[in-house]
Amino acid sequence: MFIAVILSVRTAVFLFPSGKILIAGMHINHFWIGVLLVAVGLSLRKKYSAMRMVSGAVGSALIADELVFLLATDRTLGAYWSACSLAGVAVGAMAVFMFRKRICDTI
Repeated sequence: MFIAVILSVRTAVFLFPSGKILIAGMHINHFWIGVLLVAVGLSLRKKYSAMRMVSGAVGSALIADELVFLLATDRTLGAYWSACSLAGVAVGAMAVFMFRKRICDTI
């Protein structure tokens, strides 16, 4: 699910490059939606483990997709497709994959 979310978001940005999430006129990056989903997942009780796993996977994928883009680029559409941003996504995905057991046990 993690990789599918990243690929879906990247495809959506490719197909609809001018599509932005605006709240009160401010552009909200999908990174922040990911943070919100992870926070919601962590706040759910253990009996909702499936919902916790889904919100954690989707949220962490959204975070991994934009983290390096937000920290290391000029935040333009061109930078979203830059080697730096794509490498950041790859490294983030590998890190989540390597630590998936520990992450899932924590959640």
